[in-house]
Amino acid sequence: AETFNAMIARLQQSFDKMNEFAANVSHELRTPLQAMQGETELALIADAPLAECRRVLESNLEEIDRLNRMIRNLLVLAQADAGEMRPRLEEMDLNELVRDLVEQMRVVAQARDLDLRAHTSAPVPLRADSLRLRQMALNLIDNAVKYTQPGGRIEVRVERALARGRAE
Repeated sequence: AETFNAMIARLQQSFDKMNEFAANVSHELRTPLQAMQGETELALIADAPLAECRRVLESNLEEIDRLNRMIRNLLVLAQADAGEMRPRLEEMDLNELVRDLVEQMRVVAQARDLDLRAHTSAPVPLRADSLRLRQMALNLIDNAVKYTQPGGRIEVRVERALARGRAE
């Protein structure tokens, strides 16, 4: 009976987490859709001039891009949870990855009047899924570019640190 009750409790926790996740996802998807709908309806009702319609379309395009990224990320999470996503581990240097990404994002940063720099150390070899690591690092840099005020500076640092007597 105790084993059965513990199993039921674990199942209930799983269902609660799934319900919370679904509520969070619904909210995250509903908010930009409502904003897009409101802006579009207002532009149509007000018979907005072409410049205002263009601004609404540009705003909607940004929200659509954000929604697409969110959905892609949700699909990756679902695949990972289902055990369908197998990491493709390969030898790589974290410094190389960071320098490449900073170089790619530099044009976007400069367009926003941002100073984006990579500070790398001695090679940091690791065995990792380079595609997933690239996605994660790009997402961090992209967020930094989006949320840093114009004229700001973004520094991406890679440093090798010793932990418990060995390099990590």
